[in-house]
Amino acid sequence: MTSSLKRHLDFIKLLALTHKTQRVQLLRTIDNQQFDILLEITFNILNGVCPLTKKEEINLRRNKASLRKLVDNKIAKRIKKQILLNIQRLLPILLSPVIRYFSQDGKGGNVSSEREISEVIGKSQEEYE
Repeated sequence: MTSSLKRHLDFIKLLALTHKTQRVQLLRTIDNQQFDILLEITFNILNGVCPLTKKEEINLRRNKASLRKLVDNKIAKRIKKQILLNIQRLLPILLSPVIRYFSQDGKGGNVSSEREISEVIGKSQEEYE
C-alpha cells in the first residue's frame, strides 16, 4: 500500500481538503489506481490497521454498511463508485488517518501545512455532525 499511496498522496490530500462540489467532480474523474487506493484505505480502516480517533470512529460507524459494501469483492466497480459518490462527505474523515500517518512519519513528501490539513479536517467533521 505504501508505494502506491505515496504516489497518490497529493490526490488524497486534495480529496480531503476540497469542498463538496469539487470532491464530487474529482470522484467522477478518478482513474482505476486512485479508485483502488481509496478502496484499500477503506479496507485498512475497517480492519483496524489505521488508528482512528474516537470522533472519527463514531462518525464512520454511522455509515459502516456503506463502507463495507465498498470493500466487498462481490459488488461491481460501477456500483462501488456510486456508493463512493453517495458517501463523499465522509472522505475527509476517512482519509485523515492516512494523511496524519504520512505527515507525522515524514514519509509523505512535502507536507507544507500540516496545521491547515488538521484544521480543515476538523471543520469537515464538525460540518458532518
